[in-house]
Formats: sequence, structure tokens, C-alpha cells
Amino acid sequence: MIVDARALVRGAIAGLAVIVPVSLAVEILERNVDDLEGSGWMFIPFVAVLVAYVHAGRLAGAAAPDAPLSHGALAALIAFAGWLLVRVAVPLVQGDDLGFGPRAIVTNAMFAAAFGLLGGALGTRNARV
Repeated sequence: MIVDARALVRGAIAGLAVIVPVSLAVEILERNVDDLEGSGWMFIPFVAVLVAYVHAGRLAGAAAPDAPLSHGALAALIAFAGWLLVRVAVPLVQGDDLGFGPRAIVTNAMFAAAFGLLGGALGTRNARV
């Protein structure tokens, strides 16, 4: 399998275009709303991030029809890694606690890979039409 870097970058940027604004909105709300974590509203950003992984995978999969599933999973994982760098760097610079540990990172990476695979499969379906 030859990795198409353009397809990966295209998918990852599309995923980050959704993940970053959603994350910023959650950060703003967490600072201004009491008990946001216990609220049912947190389901909306969670689903939005999953949709971003599917979107990243779909674009990467459609751009690399020879290996759409692996490109879909990799694009979503790259989007997750890009978000994670920012999510870890900001609290470390501010001297704050990260608020999550290695288990959360692995769980979210698995979500990214799984939904990126789904997106890659959807990308192939759209490419054949």
C-alpha cells in the first residue's frame, strides 16, 4: 500500500475544521456554565467529534480509492493527534491539570480509527457512483 499524503492531509484538515471549533466552544462553556460535564448537552459535542472523524475518513478514502479504509483511519487519527497536541500544550503552558490520562487518549484514538474506517468505507461508496 502506498500512502497518499495529500489524501491524509485533506482528510485531517477537514476533521480538524470541525473538532477545533467544537472544542473551543466546550472550553468556553466549561468556564462559564456550572456542571457542564454532568449535563446531557455534552452529548452534542461528542457526536460532533465522531462526525468529524467520519468526515475526515470519507474525504481521505475518496481521495485514495486504492486503500480507502487505511487512509480513512489514518486521516482521522491524524486529526485526533493534531487536536491532542493543542489540548495538551495549552494546559501545560498554563500550568493546569490535563483533566485526562492515557486511558482517555487510547479510547479516543480508537474512536478516531473506528469512525475514520467508517468514513473511508463511505468514501469508496461515493467514489464509485
